[in-house]
Amino acid sequence: MNRSMVMAMDRNKLIGKAGGLPWRIPADMRHFRACTMGCPLIVGRRTFSEDIGRPLPGREMVVVTRDADWQWDGVYAVSSLEDAWARAAALMPEARAACVIGGAELCRRAIDAVDTLHLTVIDAVFEGDTWFDSFDWRDWSVVEQRAVEPGPEAGTDWPLTFYTLTRAGA
Repeated sequence: MNRSMVMAMDRNKLIGKAGGLPWRIPADMRHFRACTMGCPLIVGRRTFSEDIGRPLPGREMVVVTRDADWQWDGVYAVSSLEDAWARAAALMPEARAACVIGGAELCRRAIDAVDTLHLTVIDAVFEGDTWFDSFDWRDWSVVEQRAVEPGPEAGTDWPLTFYTLTRAGA
């Protein structure tokens, strides 16, 4: 099973503000859904509890937490990233990928194990408190990219680009 990550960032690699996204862009939400539908999702406990707050339809949720007593109906709790990869593969063995979707700490730990990165880059600068500092363009090769112009259909005032990246040299 392919190990993927799905992220969105601004020009300065900002990915979060106060535990959530610094933007609300319908085109990016549609892109996220398309990238993750039918795949198990791996997410940190705080991001799941404070930002997502529910299992997402059409996807199994694997939550990585250090709290052995943590539970949430409809999701699977594991204690490590390696356990998360294994649980994701067992839950949906026919899925094309298992997708890490946040938070920042989990992404920092997962980035070296990821084969594919679905990255949205918003051509703007936002205020926030969390960056995708573990990402370096030099580590990745662009497989596909699609530009989205701002406007009512995209639901954004900013241009954005959807990238599919694979590890450079792979």
